[in-house]
Amino acid sequence: MSSISYNTRKTPLMLGENPNDWIFEKHEYDIDVIEIYKKSEKFLRLSAQLKSDIKIEGYLNNFKYGIQTYCKGKNIDFDFHFSMGYLIIPSNESYYLNCLGIALIYWDSFKIRAFLNFQKDKHPEKDLFINLVEFEIYAVMMSHNPFKNISNRQAIIMQWVEEEREKAKGSAKKTKTYIKEKNIPASIEDLFIDKVNLLEILKILQSYDIIDENNTWKGITNKNTEALALIDVLKEKSYIRKYPQTLIGKLFCKKFNLKMSDRSLRTKTQVYYDYYDEYKKIIPDLKKPYCS
Repeated sequence: MSSISYNTRKTPLMLGENPNDWIFEKHEYDIDVIEIYKKSEKFLRLSAQLKSDIKIEGYLNNFKYGIQTYCKGKNIDFDFHFSMGYLIIPSNESYYLNCLGIALIYWDSFKIRAFLNFQKDKHPEKDLFINLVEFEIYAVMMSHNPFKNISNRQAIIMQWVEEEREKAKGSAKKTKTYIKEKNIPASIEDLFIDKVNLLEILKILQSYDIIDENNTWKGITNKNTEALALIDVLKEKSYIRKYPQTLIGKLFCKKFNLKMSDRSLRTKTQVYYDYYDEYKKIIPDLKKPYCS
């Protein structure tokens, strides 16, 4: 009697692939953004402790739209994954920090430490991960938090950060847990892997009237957070090196005379999702791949 064999995978199903050919697998501590969405929906509909300005349907629609935009950009079968789950966001994706920050709002508080340990162990830059949790990921969590009080979660996360810093100091004196000052980019020119590409990008942005001849930001819309879509497209297409979002954002603000708060630099609003695909069309793919 013959048996049917299936291949297993963690990677998402692409449009046109047959889901019946695969069995999807994941670890308990993988970031499955569909599972996180469904957890958030359950929490929001059952909680009596929401902030007064939170509109449940609006919150969920924005979350869902962000997932759809990610899938569209990657040619992932959104409909399949939204119904079945198992949409794991890897740590090398720019969307990862956003998903991890939101996940911490809804993760079982007794398992947050184990969850963060797992994510740190598989992150490509383990030393940087502690900083990401303390600043970028923590900020995402707070900006997306719909509840009146999550102080218990805040305390757990910050205690984890402090303990990890102490471990890092004791285990390797020569290993720096912070980015060395000399390696911190001081300008947008330092972000670009190839300076020639920067000049080409500036010309393209001027041709679309997104910046003027003095490199002052004009934008497609009157919402400055639109610039975050440009930043993520440049990262995805390997034009710029990967640094914390706030640092990159501040350098872009300096270059293009933009005014944005630290919170705005960390928060992807509707205009980001509306114009992400537009910037993917405007910014050409590199003729040759560069490595950061």
